[in-house]
Amino acid sequence: MNKIRFDIPRYDQAVGNFIANVLRGLMATHALLGKLPVRPTHHRGLIRNVRGEQPLDQSFSQISGVSTISIDCIKNTNIDEYVEFLYNLHTSMTDSMSKSFFKGLADITNATGNVLNAEGKPFSYDMFLDLLDMVEIDFDEKGNPNYPTLIISPQIEEKIKNTKPTLVQIKREQEIVARKKAEFDAKKRTRRLSK
Repeated sequence: MNKIRFDIPRYDQAVGNFIANVLRGLMATHALLGKLPVRPTHHRGLIRNVRGEQPLDQSFSQISGVSTISIDCIKNTNIDEYVEFLYNLHTSMTDSMSKSFFKGLADITNATGNVLNAEGKPFSYDMFLDLLDMVEIDFDEKGNPNYPTLIISPQIEEKIKNTKPTLVQIKREQEIVARKKAEFDAKKRTRRLSK
């Protein structure tokens, strides 16, 4: 006697692909995670995130998400409940990804020494300049700085926008940028061999 199969592999794969596409689309709307590039990878080994004398190799983080859906939702094609299931899954995965991202970022910044401890002091423009002095800055073809992305709270962002630097601070910022430009140009130079 033939058995009735309840698994339909192609259907399962199509549903899995649909859910993955929805989650990617929702993730693209996230203020921070949506800016990160998404690339498939085919290895499970370590990633060298800091090179040099004291390299930092990090393993891939496992990202998980949890959401539930009722059998009745599927049987009755309840779109509202299905959308809620997808959104809850996205929220759960975003929480997991955020924790993983910030842990990895903390490990990298600690390994490179790019950590600025405010020691409980309120934000100041000098503190911002100290941070700017610590990071690498790239420049465009016209020599304009491409400042790195700062991951800060909305409160600190507001303080930065509302802080007017003094003339001394403006001069210090110009000196930092000029030094970073010289470092950038020195890295771009290549040795040419004579013919």
